[in-house]
Amino acid sequence: RTTTFPSALLPIIYSPPLFQGKREAKGGSEKANLLAATDDSAPSLGVVLKKTSALATIVAVTFLVCLGCFPGLTTSLQSHTLNLGDWFPVILVFFYNTGDLIGKSLPGWTQTESLSLFTSRTIVFPAIAHLCFVPVFFMVAQATEGVLAADQFAFVLAFALGVMTGYIVCACMMFAPSCVEEHEQVMCGQMMR
Repeated sequence: RTTTFPSALLPIIYSPPLFQGKREAKGGSEKANLLAATDDSAPSLGVVLKKTSALATIVAVTFLVCLGCFPGLTTSLQSHTLNLGDWFPVILVFFYNTGDLIGKSLPGWTQTESLSLFTSRTIVFPAIAHLCFVPVFFMVAQATEGVLAADQFAFVLAFALGVMTGYIVCACMMFAPSCVEEHEQVMCGQMMR
């Protein structure tokens, strides 16, 4: 049995003549709008990338560190002190996600004109500290006794990874549009997401 495409739907899916008149009435043809966008005030991808390259690099490295630790290393940790068994990785994921939610919310609370924990120039310091999570997670994965083997330490570590990752990434994405000209901010916002 063969099915045919219902021709009644064709005008709904593809009908450029129907909308062409509306576009021209709102501000000219699409070709004229594209030509107008190529003037000197249009943002250049290279210029915006150059201005935001430091913050974009911080975001990339932060995500790289996070993906190195979570979920792979985090879910491979074993419960030593509380004997949680198969629930241990689930609880670690909960602590990470809770920390990530708080971390992504913090820049909205702390980046005001009167209060600012970091700026676009000083956000690099928590990003450098964030690199320490990789060796700490490896040490926790190898530990069988002591503080590093305690389940509570793993909970705090997963929570701290979430808070720092969320905060650094969200703050960089908030700082980036302030590093470019006003007419480049839309392109900057699209690049940073």
